Amino acid sequence: MSDRIVDRDRRPLPVQVHSWLSERIARGDYPPGGRLPSEAELAALLGVSRVTVREGIRMLQRDLLVESLHGRGHYVLGPPRLVKKPITELESVTELMEGLGYPIETEVLSVATLPAGGYAEHLDLDTEASVVRLERLRTSEGVPMIYSLDVFPAELVVDPEPDWAGSLLGILEHGEVRIAFSHATIRAVRLDPAVARRIRLPPSLPWVLMQQINYTPGNRKVLFSLDYHRGEKFEFETLRRRREPGEARPGS
Repeated sequence: MSDRIVDRDRRPLPVQVHSWLSERIARGDYPPGGRLPSEAELAALLGVSRVTVREGIRMLQRDLLVESLHGRGHYVLGPPRLVKKPITELESVTELMEGLGYPIETEVLSVATLPAGGYAEHLDLDTEASVVRLERLRTSEGVPMIYSLDVFPAELVVDPEPDWAGSLLGILEHGEVRIAFSHATIRAVRLDPAVARRIRLPPSLPWVLMQQINYTPGNRKVLFSLDYHRGEKFEFETLRRRREPGEARPGS
């Protein structure tokens, strides 16, 4: 294919843009880690609209060839078989999935306001304090990807009718509660059989559980979350550094 989309190709224009970019990624014109030309530059190069370019790039995101970083552009990932993300990056499930170009659907399995009870210790609350318990399933084109359970003080929700299917961090930020960092524990698990049946998956499947306590800049605990990621679809990576001789261990 030449640099401009040709008339004799009867495929939809976004599909042609997707193919053109895929070919150039495969042959190394745009190497992994590199930034694609801007949407405006690609539109001018290919002789199509920016909307067409954007849809073609969205297809690349679905193929896990490109990751879009807000305000920074589109970056080539290469052809990974798994969803790979730095474990040090704190983002909501919505941000994670959308940033990788996955079409995302959210099923709210349950939402209830109840006494904190056993969750109180995770959030430094009295056991009778009111919390919201939110249970959701994230799917992509009908495929279950992430099962999540979030618990947070009910007082933090200012909207009388929150969009529980949207970004939870966005709901909290609407109440001027900003999450700055989290303490996370990660381990391999299997879902409770009852939960697995509810989300229509066999209980034998492996999952990667990320258990987090999320803090505001003032060190207040505001969100306890359990995010179960499909074990065969996600992997997380981090940078490990060896201590220098004489350097104290963290927390000592």
